[in-house]
Amino acid sequence: FSMTALKTIDIPNSVVKIGANAFDQCRVLESINIPESVEEIGEYAFNGCWSLSSLTIPSNITSIEDGTFRECEKLETINISEKVTHIGNHTFMNCKSLVRLTIPGNVESTGEFVFRFCDRLTDITCLATNPPTAKDFGFQYGMMKTPTLHVLPGCKEAYENAMYWQDLTIVDDAVAPTGINATSATTKDAKIFSISGQRLPAPQKGINVVNGRKV
Repeated sequence: FSMTALKTIDIPNSVVKIGANAFDQCRVLESINIPESVEEIGEYAFNGCWSLSSLTIPSNITSIEDGTFRECEKLETINISEKVTHIGNHTFMNCKSLVRLTIPGNVESTGEFVFRFCDRLTDITCLATNPPTAKDFGFQYGMMKTPTLHVLPGCKEAYENAMYWQDLTIVDDAVAPTGINATSATTKDAKIFSISGQRLPAPQKGINVVNGRKV
């Protein structure tokens, strides 16, 4: 870890686990492709990756461990696997560029200070029908304003009665996912990968990963 000159990396499909602190303090790391073969990412794996702006969590990941993206100050976009059931302590702490985030419907619990010092975070969408068990999001620290929480229709009352969730501005206008997340694939400077993790010069027929989102 602390590879100060590392700017980009493509992890091969043979990798099934990224260990704890694997890329800790790789402060100029701008792009990393994590293949679908990865089933586990250790705690603080990307802690202090200041230059990382987007990332897709492989679909086999079921838990985001403590501090995984702590102090990723330029992280704007992250696509969380629908299989994730737990988000650990301090996971997005000090992610100062994160504006919005979607929590998948299978998430059952979150840790302490998950969003502490997320200065620009204004919108959170939670697709879980039942509010995940929460310890403390840390919204009272370093927030410009209380984020808006978007939940599925019919779930607002449950979130209004749930500890910590009730501190947010809650609206029941979230839309249940019906397929692959879509985003524009025509951006000139888009970072495009195949579903297997191969960097592509342009979108190809089938599923692509464009700027951290499946298209």
